[in-house]
Amino acid sequence: MNTASRFPAERLQQVLDSAVDTGIIRLDVNGTITGWSKGAEALLGWSQDEMLGETLVAIFPPEGAAALLGAELAYARSKGKGSGEGWRLQKGGGRIWAVGETPR
Repeated sequence: MNTASRFPAERLQQVLDSAVDTGIIRLDVNGTITGWSKGAEALLGWSQDEMLGETLVAIFPPEGAAALLGAELAYARSKGKGSGEGWRLQKGGGRIWAVGETPR
């Protein structure tokens, strides 16, 4: 049974938003953002409304952003999970070092 069938979307968002010190970003297989938690907003600065439908490349530094995202997505597709760490962009132009983990 998948998560969506166990929790209504609103309840799932409440659970994700309770992790305020952790940014939780949901993606589709193409790297399009389908969910953005309050923790992601606190860490990166963009609201969910600003980020839904954008690609994750928006939070990668411009130098090599598309290649980095492509490599992370390819790894996640081939292994069923992914991980990566590096600089990520904040809305105001700052950078934070982030460790990402993509669950199965």
